[in-house]
Amino acid sequence: MPSMDPFTHLGDFEIAPIIELLDPIDIIRLQRVSRTWYRLLTSEYIARIALISHFPRTAEAVEFRESLPNPHSVVLPYRRAAYRFHTRRLGLPTRVHEVLLDCSDEASIEWDAADGYAAWTSHEDRVLRVQSLEGDKRILLALDPLCLEGGAVKMSDLVRARMNVQMGKGLLVVTLNFYDSPMDGYGFGRRALILVFAIPSARLLWKLPILLPQRLLGEVDFAQDRLTYIRKTPIAQNRATLHFVAHNILTGETLLETELERSSEISNGDQFFVMVTDRPFKRLIILHEDTDALPSLWGPVFVRVFSINDGPPGRLLAKYDLKHSPFLGNRFGDRAFVESDLYMDYPPKGEVFWIVESCFVFIDKRPPQPPCPGHPAPCTCTYDSDTDTAVAPSTVSFSAWSVQPNPTAPAGFEMVHSIYRSTIDEGKDFQRRFRIPIDDAAVPAVPATVPPAAGVAAAAAVGAAVGVVEKKETFRDRCQRFEIFLPEEQCSATFYNVKPSGDAGAMRRFRIDVGSYRGAGVGTGGERVMVQSGRMVVRVAGGGGRAWRCVEGGVVEVRGEVFNEFLHGVQWSERHLALRTRWREEGRVVAAIVVFDFGCLW
Repeated sequence: MPSMDPFTHLGDFEIAPIIELLDPIDIIRLQRVSRTWYRLLTSEYIARIALISHFPRTAEAVEFRESLPNPHSVVLPYRRAAYRFHTRRLGLPTRVHEVLLDCSDEASIEWDAADGYAAWTSHEDRVLRVQSLEGDKRILLALDPLCLEGGAVKMSDLVRARMNVQMGKGLLVVTLNFYDSPMDGYGFGRRALILVFAIPSARLLWKLPILLPQRLLGEVDFAQDRLTYIRKTPIAQNRATLHFVAHNILTGETLLETELERSSEISNGDQFFVMVTDRPFKRLIILHEDTDALPSLWGPVFVRVFSINDGPPGRLLAKYDLKHSPFLGNRFGDRAFVESDLYMDYPPKGEVFWIVESCFVFIDKRPPQPPCPGHPAPCTCTYDSDTDTAVAPSTVSFSAWSVQPNPTAPAGFEMVHSIYRSTIDEGKDFQRRFRIPIDDAAVPAVPATVPPAAGVAAAAAVGAAVGVVEKKETFRDRCQRFEIFLPEEQCSATFYNVKPSGDAGAMRRFRIDVGSYRGAGVGTGGERVMVQSGRMVVRVAGGGGRAWRCVEGGVVEVRGEVFNEFLHGVQWSERHLALRTRWREEGRVVAAIVVFDFGCLW
């Protein structure tokens, strides 16, 4: 009896449940089986089912939902989303861009990369630079004349100003922050000047000073065609009212200014204050630390969700306590430590806010100290219990919280906690070997004339009398790795230091792995548990530049070093992985922006 192709007897509605269970790449591979399979699997209906089921919060899915009730074709958009998913999971970027930075003050470079351009400036010279990722043409613009015009800002303010650079929607926003006292900061607020430029011409569109007694809290944000921020106005000691303000991003016209409900309860936030708005401009979320709640230095972290046009503007919709302080490390007994920091984002998709930990792991691994005179057991006198270990932990855990609408919840929202268990790879994460100085590795030598049973006191006396020190050169294997998570895509980027063979001197480089995660049930506290299912090193077919190179197998190595403040040098988005690195070359420090593009070229 001849074989029968089941697809010739199944329609789109019967195939749809199967599509939801297939791997996104398999849907494309199966299109090559026959003309019948190609016709069915490239139909508009199947493409919509595949896009919404596998990539519900991608930019392609958002554009499809926004096009309703007259939807556009999603066959090609689905292939683009699947391409990104596949290349990112395998660690195979389509292109790598490099932009060398010409700022002399390398430690204070502020930067951003988006929409095919990179922009940066330095606190030292305050010159804005804009360059296309595809070419070498660079635009330079001095910020001082623009800031001093109008008299709201003085030159003495600019000298000590700290800047922030943000790009998006073909625009560039530079915020100059002026700290008048040691108490000023992201949590307490500060004077500021906001400058909005067009890209790529770097033409100033408008500017806005925020002057005392009003203060800027956190940083500005983009939502649709609006620039938004939180403005603080003191009303009493340690109390203030907070207003949410929105401007037309092209003209600077004020579109909305509303007081946030119960904003006087938000304390001065000793360490941080973060605000983001959703893209439909319905809600905003604030992440802050309450230093009044505890007498200690670190307080609990609160999450507050407010309405923009989801009801009366400024109404408090929900409040959550993360019970987490990102500045306190998680220690593995006396073996190693992990530092974490929080970042928050509302990707341009769906209605879910994400609050995510980054994870920095530092482990020094070396054998236990040998016995020394005066101690009956292995000596621990010089043992640094914070960093030294003979056995590394197998995994480290970090968290992500999603805040999303839930009609059945009392507040209409729920916060879902997920724990991600990341694997410590002995073969990858401990590639760097550090030489311990001879003096630090010195071991007092016990003469052979002292019998083992002579006792501790006798051994100590002979050792002190002889005064002989046996100096041995020893090494320690060091793990310094930083991991940043992209929760919508269930993947992460891990940066870890290496010293490749063939490098002379103290040349420092690091590699990048893309990690994938899968569900592993529910934890004891009801949180979702995700475990790492694989790590793929980032590879390209060839090429390189001053900041990166390809080694054996196409593995990418970037010049520089991973450290605990690496979060400020990394941007991990739906399509790009961008980082800023620096290294020493010929006696001077060189910095660069490297962008890995996982998107397709069509």
